[in-house]
Amino acid sequence: MAPPLYPALWYLVWEFGWGMRPKKHPLVDLERVADIQSSIPPSFLRDRVPPKSWVVPPKACMNQLYQLFPPNPFRRGNPYRPFETVDPEFQIWSYLPSLVVNMLTTLGIRELVTYRAILERRLMRHYNRPVLQWNKSLEELFLPLSDLKPEHFRSDLWGVPFSSQVLEPLQAAAWLSSALP
Repeated sequence: MAPPLYPALWYLVWEFGWGMRPKKHPLVDLERVADIQSSIPPSFLRDRVPPKSWVVPPKACMNQLYQLFPPNPFRRGNPYRPFETVDPEFQIWSYLPSLVVNMLTTLGIRELVTYRAILERRLMRHYNRPVLQWNKSLEELFLPLSDLKPEHFRSDLWGVPFSSQVLEPLQAAAWLSSALP
């Protein structure tokens, strides 16, 4: 068995690899990002996010700069990047949940025992939350949606298999253990 590396050596690797010294032990950060990747469906996250070190003015055209951003480290399958290097002000959530809510039929809304406006308000709250508050979004919005069957959704807006692309990853969504108290 290999001997464990000293924390100073881990900090040196992080400083060389990403040009930053983490506030916590680097492996804690690595475990937190891995927890996010395993808990949140990748289709609910944008594929690219700007680094915190980039100062992007609010009036800049994000669509033109978007392709220059590195891959989102919270999305499953993307390379690791320290949590502290991600811009916390940038919208990391994709707009797929809006499409899912808009595809709900009246029968689906009744099955959830709520009103469409309440779902849309919860969705807006979800978009304004940081990634570490995924548990709140999962509890109030995505767990009830994951219990619905494909017949509760309109099929006229979707060109790919809805169940395999959206519902199955949504049913596999999990709680963020790193965000639990």
